[in-house]
Amino acid sequence: MMKSFGICCRTINLHFKIIKHENHNFRYIRRCNFWFQDASKPELMSNNSNMLERNNKKYRTFEAQQVLLAMEQVEDKTFPNREAFFDVIEGWLKEFDCAQNKYDARNAIEQATILLKMMSDQPNEKLRPSVQQYNQVLEGWGRVANIKGAPQQAQKLLEEMRSEELIKNKLTIESFNAVLSTWANSREHLRGSAAEEFFRTISVPKNGETYRIMIKAWVCSNEIRSAFRATGHLMEMLRLVKNQHEQGEIKDMEPALEDYYDIFKSWKGARDKHAVDKALNVLQILEHAFINRYTEIRPDITILRYLLQTCARSKVVGKIGKDSTLPALCLHADKLLKNIWDCHDVPDTECFGAAIATYTNCAVDQGQDAFLLAKRADTLLVEMKKSVYRSNTVKVSTEHYNLVIKAYTATSQEEAAEAALKLLDDMEQANDPSILPDSDTYSLVLTVLTNSKAKFDKIEKGKALMSRARLQLSQGNERAKPDIFLYNALIQTCASGIPSEQTFKYALQIFYEIYQSREVEADSETFYWLLEASESLLEPGTIQFSIMEQLFNYACKAGAVDRKLLTLFRKLAPRGLFSRLVTDKAKIEYDGTRIIPMSWSQKILTHGLDKKKPVALTINGNFYVPKDIQEDKARNLRERINQKRLRGGRVVDALKEEI
Repeated sequence: MMKSFGICCRTINLHFKIIKHENHNFRYIRRCNFWFQDASKPELMSNNSNMLERNNKKYRTFEAQQVLLAMEQVEDKTFPNREAFFDVIEGWLKEFDCAQNKYDARNAIEQATILLKMMSDQPNEKLRPSVQQYNQVLEGWGRVANIKGAPQQAQKLLEEMRSEELIKNKLTIESFNAVLSTWANSREHLRGSAAEEFFRTISVPKNGETYRIMIKAWVCSNEIRSAFRATGHLMEMLRLVKNQHEQGEIKDMEPALEDYYDIFKSWKGARDKHAVDKALNVLQILEHAFINRYTEIRPDITILRYLLQTCARSKVVGKIGKDSTLPALCLHADKLLKNIWDCHDVPDTECFGAAIATYTNCAVDQGQDAFLLAKRADTLLVEMKKSVYRSNTVKVSTEHYNLVIKAYTATSQEEAAEAALKLLDDMEQANDPSILPDSDTYSLVLTVLTNSKAKFDKIEKGKALMSRARLQLSQGNERAKPDIFLYNALIQTCASGIPSEQTFKYALQIFYEIYQSREVEADSETFYWLLEASESLLEPGTIQFSIMEQLFNYACKAGAVDRKLLTLFRKLAPRGLFSRLVTDKAKIEYDGTRIIPMSWSQKILTHGLDKKKPVALTINGNFYVPKDIQEDKARNLRERINQKRLRGGRVVDALKEEI
């Protein structure tokens, strides 16, 4: 097989020499190519036929290109002809389709682009490429859009099409859509903005596919206003659909159902505090278009699910309605659930979970009427458990129970503790392993008991909950293994109890258990609540201050001193004790600021700071940032516009300057 392969390669070169000296027609080269193709037929291959076939195709295309380049140097203007170029370009495009990795694919499409440019540089107008040939190569760049520089290359090729006198008036929207799709599928940092800039330069009538690609480009972008920009293109499509409907034309601008999915999904993750209101406005417009028969698409359960998840992620509770005591966000969640039931459908697990999370977030953030919101979340959980028997898309899990119990932590009414304990009993008695309580469940229930105004021994209740967690662990429930959050919640319960030395001794016993454990490590919250317990349970005096000193020294050795703990110790400790433990050991910086040793906070991870470096705190509990770093941040802030230009849209800016 390989011997025949080499003979065919030498035969092609021999025929090329004959053609070059005797000015034969290019059909002989094509005949040699056909003979060469016969040498790579599957029936002549060995066991590794697929690999050999790929290698032979690649070599055959490369050899044909070499022949074509050599033919171009001949003075006879009858060849290479247009069919020769098209054959080699088609060969590279076929190799692009069969590429096994992105590097081979990029090499193939680059070679096809080079040949296309060679054709456009030919003095003979008959050899110039057509719009269809350009579109094939542009579509190829769209398929390798995730490779760096692909959208810039595609846009550069389109600009060459615009400069061609023969085809610049024959450009179709397919050429622009191919480049736009390359931007949409790329990994550019500002792909949405770059696609928008190119969208404004389109000089031919746009179609529905153009707007769909723009929606995808903005949805896939990580820019702040991506959801808003994508919604703007959707609104433009609906406006054009309305005009086509009124004029009786074909509705080629009608958005597809996937476009609505992308829009509502983008609002779900949008960094906009008014995302819920804006997404609901889109829903209202969609319903209006369906009622007026502008579109045949109506909101389904997927769209309503995205809206419920948007409500669950929102941090804006909204004003309380005039005719209801519920916040506006909760009213939106109830209305969306009602729409699902009105469509004769059953909300699935994600819909119920998002609705329960919405009420939980409102209860935690609202404060007022938190018990009413928690009871509504509890009612939704009961409704969810009933829906398990109506649909196989509903499944209750531990997470849903924890959300309801978390809602009860925001209220101090006596009924909240009873409701939380009842939920815990239901979880422990469940036969489904996915409903069994975990360590977070016991921590939340313990927090509910701590915040409750009910008159019972909270310490005994806390000990009982710890025993129940260990019993669950002994029965095979590994998720109920006590963690540091459960221990911290138990120490917090002790700190809120009746002042007594026995209670404080039990808190120290918990700390000793943490200290002896190899699986649990004390954090800043542990020492914070121990200091709170020492202040609330012990009488002021030498013993109390001595215990505070020992606890703070333990926190320093553990590297768990954070801003909250340092501020509390400064508040509780006498001035002399704080000066001896903190002020005298602080380091004085060149600007006169005193900062605590870095080893005291080596295990503190703070959002927005480098997690690989310990946090620098002043003796007042503030974060310390040197002046030179502050100046660098201000300088970077001023240069942010230039950084955005460097991250994406390089070709767009260059083209704007040329134009």
